[in-house]
Amino acid sequence: MVIDDDQSVCESTAAMLGALGISSDWALSGTEALTKIAKAPGYDAVIVDWKMPVMDGLETTRQIRKLAGNKIPIVILTAYDWEEIAEEAKKVGVNAFLAKPLFRSKLYNVMLELISDRQQLEQSQATSLLGDNAAFSGQILLVEDNELNMEIAIEFFGICGASVEKAWDGSEAVELVKARPEGYYASIFMDIQMPIMDGYEATRQIRQLEQQQGRKHTPIVAMSANAFNEDVSKAYLAGMDEYITKPVSLQEIKKVLQSLEEKKRQSEE
Repeated sequence: MVIDDDQSVCESTAAMLGALGISSDWALSGTEALTKIAKAPGYDAVIVDWKMPVMDGLETTRQIRKLAGNKIPIVILTAYDWEEIAEEAKKVGVNAFLAKPLFRSKLYNVMLELISDRQQLEQSQATSLLGDNAAFSGQILLVEDNELNMEIAIEFFGICGASVEKAWDGSEAVELVKARPEGYYASIFMDIQMPIMDGYEATRQIRQLEQQQGRKHTPIVAMSANAFNEDVSKAYLAGMDEYITKPVSLQEIKKVLQSLEEKKRQSEE
């Protein structure tokens, strides 16, 4: 959720978030934002301007905390020196600050920091989440063209015990599979929408390679922001084995890895 009384700031910030693979909503006042949050809870972060009429950023933060609790990270966006409000901001529940004019690199770093803080909390709970026998070994090929999404997913795979090799588009993934021996990758997690070669075509080429060389079937998991039935069907027709929607979560990756491990165990019996 982006909150600023300047619509152009809302739109430009939303565009930057979109370029980082983060979907967003925006509001032109604290009151409008609170109404949206009340109607559709579940926002993962809030970026709110400090200087706004009627209800400023600090009061908006205070009201969001009353409404949504302390779990959601809140970032104050300001063109002013925030040192004068730092102490009060921390008291009302502000997690970080961003300076105007906002640059994509600064936004990326702050969002990554907030996500890392949340991941550390999840990692501290990983033993109870994964169970005693749910640590995963093996090499994952992660195919993703968005740097932030790549970093998040790598953290989650690491918590689950898997190591990761990266590819930034479908053609690079195909070349890596060709270069590696049979069975090198325990599974491939494949983004759908990518430049140069999308996930569907990359999967088709990998399946063709397996048939031509008599290789064993490597599980391929589709990752997409789309959850429509036709998108899921298209993924399976291309030769994919599982389908997860973005933004991915630790629990979802854990669930898919468990499913793949179970299928592998059954095939070996």
